[in-house]
Amino acid sequence: MGLTEKGLTLIELIISLAVIAIIVSLLYSVFFVTLHTFGFGERQRDVVASAGWAIETMVKEIRQARAIYNIEEISGFYTTDIELLTDKGLEWVRFYVDGSRLLRANLTGFSPGKGKPLAENVKDFRVEYYNRNNIKISDPVTNKSDVRLILFSLEVEKVSKTSGGTQDVVLKARVRPRGIN
Repeated sequence: MGLTEKGLTLIELIISLAVIAIIVSLLYSVFFVTLHTFGFGERQRDVVASAGWAIETMVKEIRQARAIYNIEEISGFYTTDIELLTDKGLEWVRFYVDGSRLLRANLTGFSPGKGKPLAENVKDFRVEYYNRNNIKISDPVTNKSDVRLILFSLEVEKVSKTSGGTQDVVLKARVRPRGIN
């Protein structure tokens, strides 16, 4: 062979394959980091969305309540028991926190820890009760018949991927039970 013939030498072939392998590995890592970050963000969005759905559910049901027949303080959180008229008849429902979950339980055959989870990663759940003159009721347990306005504050915790810490999201709502005179 003379010097004028064209083609690749073995060294040129090995170098080009190494460059292609580096480019492919970079693209692979970028793709999977993006995919992982997207999945984490989606899970965090779900935490906040479920908390919003929990607030909406409580507002809707308490707005339709015929009676607030029991308010208790359990483990520093108020539980609110309401009476609803549903298509199945009268239903007694309790909203309460169990561990880090906000639950909605049907009180027929109730046992603690049971119920439909409304929100996960609950860090704090506060309820304030007000009378018909918009004055806060200091002891709602004994004055439940005076309740005309309820304010909810639901704090959920979401883990921050970038900082490694947590971020708290607080959702608030107010509701006037319409079925109570």
